[in-house]
Amino acid sequence: MPIFVLRDRHSKHVAAHVVPQKGAHPYAAKRIAQELRFLGYRRLILKGDQEPAMTALLEAIARDPDQDISIEQSP
Repeated sequence: MPIFVLRDRHSKHVAAHVVPQKGAHPYAAKRIAQELRFLGYRRLILKGDQEPAMTALLEAIARDPDQDISIEQSP
């Protein structure tokens, strides 16, 4: 099973979640959105590689209406 790791540069908070599958799975998007709300940021930038599954997941997370989320892709 895939593991999604989230690291906050400012607070040094690290979280890892086992997700059922790669891509925009509803459980994965929900857990990561909860983690981001826990950190308390209203505006943030999510960074990922250009893998289609990662891009789909980041886009699903960015649809959260409670936060202003931008997405950046690595070169």
